[in-house]
Amino acid sequence: MKRILFAVLTMILCTAVNADVYRCTVNGKIQYQDHPCSSGAQKALDDRNAKARQRQQELATAARNPPPPEPIAWQGSFQQDILKVSALLDHIRVLGRDCEWELKVTPSENKACKAFMLKLVPGGDYVQIGTRIQELLQDDTNARQAMGELATIKRHFEDITRTKEFMMARMGR
Repeated sequence: MKRILFAVLTMILCTAVNADVYRCTVNGKIQYQDHPCSSGAQKALDDRNAKARQRQQELATAARNPPPPEPIAWQGSFQQDILKVSALLDHIRVLGRDCEWELKVTPSENKACKAFMLKLVPGGDYVQIGTRIQELLQDDTNARQAMGELATIKRHFEDITRTKEFMMARMGR
């Protein structure tokens, strides 16, 4: 019984310690509370999550207003373009892993997540690569010869999709 009581008290105290503290001026009187002021002047004294929220808002804004993507210069030959697709997808996959690491370890920073998101915007590298792969797969003879490389490309696509889903869930979208 004592252990349960201790656990409950610990949980209550932990949530109280993690709360933000606001100093509000209401009718000329100063009040301290754990939620933003409904009216009057407000000052966040201990807003621990403010930086993380600001970074997430910046990331969301950057995702909504990305610079226009540059077209990828394809080589034209099947083998060269397969190698380029693989390299570009690997780069996006690494950016995704960096983003996942940031979200787990340093959620207030989202530099890698911004770079990752810019690759996924409509018309961005990810979409251009998908379109090029579809074009390349029209050539059955070459596609059969490049089965190993195509399996790697498929895994890269799956990793990128998983990371994007993780990022969106972590950021609450």
